[in-house]
Amino acid sequence: MDLGRQRRKAAVAAALIVAVTALGVGACGSDEGAGGGESADGVIRFTFAPDPVWRWLTDQGIREEMEQKAKIQILDSATWDEFGIYAGGNADIVSVGSFEVPDIVEKSGVDSVIIGKYNVARAVIAVPADSDAETLSDLGDMEMVIADVQNMGPLAASGEADACICLPDFAIEQFRTGQLRMLYDGKSDGQLFQDEVLPGHEGPMINI
Repeated sequence: MDLGRQRRKAAVAAALIVAVTALGVGACGSDEGAGGGESADGVIRFTFAPDPVWRWLTDQGIREEMEQKAKIQILDSATWDEFGIYAGGNADIVSVGSFEVPDIVEKSGVDSVIIGKYNVARAVIAVPADSDAETLSDLGDMEMVIADVQNMGPLAASGEADACICLPDFAIEQFRTGQLRMLYDGKSDGQLFQDEVLPGHEGPMINI
């Protein structure tokens, strides 16, 4: 990762902390309608997938400095099941996709609001390198298989799946070594959304 990109990501993560702290101490008190559960005054329970920027902010002391300035404490937990943790009442703030919010509200019964955005949809559709497919239509009748995001690239590369909707950062080895080939000129789902659905729109957010 180049220094400029690292600084931009750090700025985005810092902005996320600002959004969290801007809620104020009262937002995470014992009011039952305030979030995904109850926590002590001055404490915010925040859960999201393992994130190198968040870890960097913690390692650099930036997070602690901002917590002290805002007079709050963020209790963070890293998990791939952000939805379940929040819906189960064990988090006040969670990082999920914008398209997941209506479902999480319906399933959890917790009225929720979006306080900030982190990153745009960036998944690509890929097939094994020896596949003749150029579009999803070439794959014929498809059976959708649900898998952990970090396993999608390896499953397609090994031939256990005919294609994958992969986050490139979780399939770096497979793309680097030529085991996987991207369809649609390597355009992400966010870019395809702009092209095919709503021109000018930045695309769905996979973390808000």
